[in-house]
Amino acid sequence: DHKEAHKQLSRYKVRFDIRPPYNVLVDAKMVIDAIKTENWLKKSLPEIFEGRAYPMVTKCILKEVKDINEDMFQIATKFQEQKCRHQDDPVTSYTCVKSLIKDGNPQKFCVAAQQPSLRTFVRQQNVPLLIITEKGVLKLEIPKDEVKVRPTAIPESELDALEALKKKLGIREKKPKKKRTAKKKASHLTSEADAAPPPMKKRQRNRKSKDDNEKEDAPSESPNGKEEQEPSE
Repeated sequence: DHKEAHKQLSRYKVRFDIRPPYNVLVDAKMVIDAIKTENWLKKSLPEIFEGRAYPMVTKCILKEVKDINEDMFQIATKFQEQKCRHQDDPVTSYTCVKSLIKDGNPQKFCVAAQQPSLRTFVRQQNVPLLIITEKGVLKLEIPKDEVKVRPTAIPESELDALEALKKKLGIREKKPKKKRTAKKKASHLTSEADAAPPPMKKRQRNRKSKDDNEKEDAPSESPNGKEEQEPSE
């Protein structure tokens, strides 16, 4: 998935200052696999790096390829060559690549490697690593410190031995006290509020007292329908 590769590449840019154009050191075994398929060099590599990547070899890598296959060596010489410190005395591709990326990867290389030992070292240096998966797909790995490590399960035999040791030493685990949750407390208060009678509204009480006062102040009528008047002195 090249979208995922772009995400990983952006992480390397931000955290390790690795920016385009990308110089990709290719170990001898990867060179041979690349020449055999030609797919990842022509298609996958430009897609992963958005067309801004250059496969690179050193004299040490070329010599190792030559020792394995003369014909492939001729093709490998067309790769861009990176100078190393072993011009007069070539070493293995593992040792050569290691010397170029150690001490913080000062030249900001990426590495495409098939050798397991070289892959391990590249991961430890937090250098962008390209591998070919079992399905033959070129993949950019996730930075080392972003890989989620799953906790290792403790074997039952070790757990049993630990429990036996605790009993022997008289160690007892304290059970945590159960705390009353806020949810239960809230439900308790709600039930009490529901049980209490609803209070009379203040507005209704004021209106009732006002009506009573008006009745008391109103003049009383006589049986004839006329208002009774107080007798004059």
